[in-house]
Amino acid sequence: MALDILREALETQDRSIADIVSIVEDNKEEWLQAVPDLESLLLDHTSLYHLEFLHVLLPHIPPLSLLSWFDLLLRPSLKEPRLPHSSLTHARELVLAAALSEIDRIDEFRRRLFDLYLLDAFNETSEYDALEWAELDEEEQRRRHYWKANLQYILLQFAAAKPSNFVDHVHRHFQDASSRVQLLSLLNVYVVTPGFITFTEEFASHPLVSSILSSLLLDNSSTVCTLGLTLLGKLLPIFAVHAPADLKRVLPQLLAILGRIICWKRRTYSDDLLSSEPPIDAVSDARPTPLLQLRSDLGWQRLDSTFQYQSSPPPPRPFFTVLYYLFPCNLLRWLRSPVDHLERCGMESPYTVSWSEALDEPDIRQRAQVILQAHICHPLIIQRDAATELAAPDFFRTYDVSRIVTEAAMLDIRTAAQAVREIPEDSSMSISPWNVPALDETRSYDAPVISLEDMVRTSILLKSGIDLQIGRPSATWIDSVAPSLNVSPVRSEIPLPSEDGGESRSPGSPSHLAQVISGLQREALLLRNELNFELWLARENTKNLGRLYREQNANQVADVERLGLYTKLRKYRAQVMELERELVDQRQNYSTSKDQYADWNAQLQKKLREYREEKKTWISEAAMLRTAEKDAKLQFVAQAKLLTAANSEVSQLQTYKKENQHKIDRLHDYERELEQYKEDTQTWSNDFETFKTRARDIDTMSKQYKQMEIRLHSYEQSSEELQTTIRQQQSQNLNLQNEIKKIREQTRQNGRNEFAQELSKFAIEKHQLEESLRKQREMNTELGEEVEELRSMIQYLKSQTSGRNGLI
Repeated sequence: MALDILREALETQDRSIADIVSIVEDNKEEWLQAVPDLESLLLDHTSLYHLEFLHVLLPHIPPLSLLSWFDLLLRPSLKEPRLPHSSLTHARELVLAAALSEIDRIDEFRRRLFDLYLLDAFNETSEYDALEWAELDEEEQRRRHYWKANLQYILLQFAAAKPSNFVDHVHRHFQDASSRVQLLSLLNVYVVTPGFITFTEEFASHPLVSSILSSLLLDNSSTVCTLGLTLLGKLLPIFAVHAPADLKRVLPQLLAILGRIICWKRRTYSDDLLSSEPPIDAVSDARPTPLLQLRSDLGWQRLDSTFQYQSSPPPPRPFFTVLYYLFPCNLLRWLRSPVDHLERCGMESPYTVSWSEALDEPDIRQRAQVILQAHICHPLIIQRDAATELAAPDFFRTYDVSRIVTEAAMLDIRTAAQAVREIPEDSSMSISPWNVPALDETRSYDAPVISLEDMVRTSILLKSGIDLQIGRPSATWIDSVAPSLNVSPVRSEIPLPSEDGGESRSPGSPSHLAQVISGLQREALLLRNELNFELWLARENTKNLGRLYREQNANQVADVERLGLYTKLRKYRAQVMELERELVDQRQNYSTSKDQYADWNAQLQKKLREYREEKKTWISEAAMLRTAEKDAKLQFVAQAKLLTAANSEVSQLQTYKKENQHKIDRLHDYERELEQYKEDTQTWSNDFETFKTRARDIDTMSKQYKQMEIRLHSYEQSSEELQTTIRQQQSQNLNLQNEIKKIREQTRQNGRNEFAQELSKFAIEKHQLEESLRKQREMNTELGEEVEELRSMIQYLKSQTSGRNGLI
């Protein structure tokens, strides 16, 4: 019944979601069985009702059903740009709920999400995707843009919920060389999320960090190295605060990467993009660098190039600035002798040759000198050396990431000079710009002039996510943009031969268009990467400005407090002067008081002599009283001994009386047990008479029972005799107590001799009573043992009777 209602609700969409939720909660078992049958009704990915239906019922949907509905409903919904934001949010949350579940197939689904992001979504580094993108209409381009944006959002949310699993999957896909550009772009977005700070320590020790460093050290793609350097520019300040030990551990690799980036050689390509040999007349650097081969035991898949055209080398200056701020002494020590430093650190060369052959030390020093001249002197160079720099425990623990980013940027002369120029003229800070010759980093060609305002406005509009009307480009826009891609003056001088080898390439040929598109792709990717990095720097600088503003407010409060303290100090000084005047008055009073004290002391001495005389008389009287007290104490001790002896005798008699009373009570208990035994015996005999039909089986037992009765009768007689004896002893005890009273009266009258005689008689009688009591104890013990034997026999007889007759 509930399934039919759900089918009707999904087909007609006339029921409210609240009604459907109540139906599902009332029929949970039937709902779980009916979930697989609803797949045919959830094929419309544009239906807002279906997405809201699944989102509301998400707690009642098994994760396996969500996995089966991914291709039918959720994946098309993530590609649809016309969906409202609420429905798109529902589709994202459904996919994220499936990815966060813990079932058997979930690892496969998570790996599939990464495969879709890397292979199915639009890839900016793929020439094939770029050509296909250019042929698509505007609607299909929006669909692909939304598809990739939604996949990236889901992966980032998955990373926030399960960072360990996210990093494991990224590391697994990072081994594929073709996926590294996209993964580095994804990591550049992930590391600036708020939840990454809590995961920094685990991330720093993850093998993914080693893979990223290996990519920067081994891959030949300048695009990958540029993205990797941007990622390291964000990671190193975070590691310095939250994972300093791991940062110090990878410092030799970072220095080796810096040496490789500094000496990066520009790569040139001929018409044949598949050919690995450069053209004969190509002009590269002054000295060509051979391609270093990797060791076979590394198992690293090298990425030779991302875009098949001449690319600019990755910029080493930002990476150099960060390393110079964090480890200035080690960086300078490495610049003096790069190879020796790496060998002392125990870093093995990943190439088939040694470090001395892989690194060109003169070239590194020459290029690094130019970069180093563009930086100011680091203050920590004076305070410590390379050894203490690595031995210092958690030096940057008290720093913020924003502070490290800002202070590292201020080491660069360009940033510092710009900051000085932006200081107002009326500022109270006395800072003068450095007189440093400008470094000519521009190239000797006429660069196209573009408006910075238009670039910023376009970037903001593209990142806002709103719908934009994008105009169609003209037919000649590629030809107008193509000359700007020749960023190198060397490349502009290289003729591009055609297929026949004699003529230059025509601007409209397919190979020319592919190269132009490839160049545009790379420039767009690097510009987007640089823009994101600058936005991150702007955010970190804003945080640092907030910190400085708080410190300024604290300093202002400290100044106010300092002014208040100065006011109090003046007040206290006035009080001190007043107190000094009072001190002079007190000294004068002291001199007069001293004279009065001398007179008063003489009077006291006189009284003291009188008191000493009185004390001597009191001592003599006290000695007489002590002797009298000793005599009285001796008398009291003698009387106490006599009283103690009498009390001990009385207590012994009372003890004997109590012992006999206990035995009497025990005999009463025996009598009660015997009476109970008689009642049980009578009950047993009555039961025995009711079953006379079985007399043959229990005849022998009845005879024994009669014998027991005879013995019991004798025991009863002996018990009566014991009672009589006990009564006699009780009467004797009373007589003895009377005699004791008489003896005490006679002792008081006749003296100690008569008391001794009576006491000896009493001792004799006492001994006789003890003997009689001992005999009674033995008799009572024997009687108790016999009674226990009788009880055991009775129980045994009862058990035999119950076993044979089936009765209790």
